[in-house]
Amino acid sequence: MVLKKVFHRKSNRQNADYVIFLVIFAIEPLNSTLMKRTTTIILALFIIVFTACEKETETLIDIVTPQTTVSPYGSELSFLFSCNKDWHISISDPWLHASPLSGAASEQMVVITLTVSANPIYEDRTALITIDANGVSKTATIKQFAKVMVPDGAVDLGVFMTRQDGSEYRLFWASCNLGASKPEEFGDYYAFGETETKSDFTWANYKWASVDNLGNLLWITKYNTETYAEFCPPGKTPDNKTELELEDDVAHVKLGGKWRIPSIAEMRALCEQCVWTQSEVNGIKGYEVKSKEFGNTNSIFLPATGTKNDGMHFSANIIGNYNESYVDGVYSYFLSFVGNDYSPDFHSGRYAGRSVRPVTE
Repeated sequence: MVLKKVFHRKSNRQNADYVIFLVIFAIEPLNSTLMKRTTTIILALFIIVFTACEKETETLIDIVTPQTTVSPYGSELSFLFSCNKDWHISISDPWLHASPLSGAASEQMVVITLTVSANPIYEDRTALITIDANGVSKTATIKQFAKVMVPDGAVDLGVFMTRQDGSEYRLFWASCNLGASKPEEFGDYYAFGETETKSDFTWANYKWASVDNLGNLLWITKYNTETYAEFCPPGKTPDNKTELELEDDVAHVKLGGKWRIPSIAEMRALCEQCVWTQSEVNGIKGYEVKSKEFGNTNSIFLPATGTKNDGMHFSANIIGNYNESYVDGVYSYFLSFVGNDYSPDFHSGRYAGRSVRPVTE
């Protein structure tokens, strides 16, 4: 008995040609009955194998980020997924738009542009993106935060802070300096821990100091530390206070509520979470500080206010100096900028008069 190949069919399905080549053989008939049985068996095998090889591939949809949160401000962002079949997108809510809404099967990652409208309500809202392909669907969730409730006189720069308990809050910045009515105005000047402005700033007229007959510093009467124990009054021990108390915080005393002088950490956040650009407003040099948050186009202007001390007003319209709430003995810390440089870690004599840019929550 001799085996011989009957036919060899080409197929555009992977491996189908090979399988058929192995299976489709005929046995040289010895008689008509055997021939009929053999033919039936071969045809059955052919149908089974060909059907298996021609079976459609599984529809696969893979969403890179199935859950996304966005800011309350209108913005655009990229939405990525892959799909091996022709696909179509549908959106559940009109405040979210996608482009394109359909496309062809591809082995490459698909990038969709999502356009999010600003949230007009003081509640979080959610929209669904559904991808349909060949009867299979997958859904992604887009959550938008509630409209931000910004206090009067404040600007939301998208600066986020974390409390000691781990909770997060937005930090808002005053639109102008304390004592000013326009962003470019210098406003009033204050020494660390004082709540009233004055025309001159010296150790002799500083609220928390005692001086000798020549005006030289003898003692620090509040906010003194072990590091500078020699300035602690006789018979007393340092109070080791380094953070400004609200009763001595001029921003809180003048404005009330949650307004206060920013801490070092909050000034650092302003430096790190915003874009700083040298600018000029009505002839006053300074910095425009603009939000980095998606869709948030808010900004503030910090004028180069200089410093007042010992009867002089130094570096006005050249250097900007802004009080912070941290002190270490005779030195208080402040934000300072000049030219292309800005830093929240400068420190100098705490009696000097500097500008205040209040913050609130």
